[in-house]
Amino acid sequence: MGGALMSRAEEFARERGAGHIWLEVTNINAPAIHAYRRMGFSLCGLDTSLYEFTASACEYALYLSKPCR
Repeated sequence: MGGALMSRAEEFARERGAGHIWLEVTNINAPAIHAYRRMGFSLCGLDTSLYEFTASACEYALYLSKPCR
């Protein structure tokens, strides 16, 4: 199901002329990170403060992107 949703998001982005698709995921969500990597996403950024003052304060935000072909 996640793959179908991402395929639709990519189609939506292409229809609007996007050059890249970006997403954010917490560093402890290993299953999602692996799935996104299999879908062709690459690590492109890190935010060590996004979750400050939340229940996820010890986590980091990872940013992944892929070209929109």
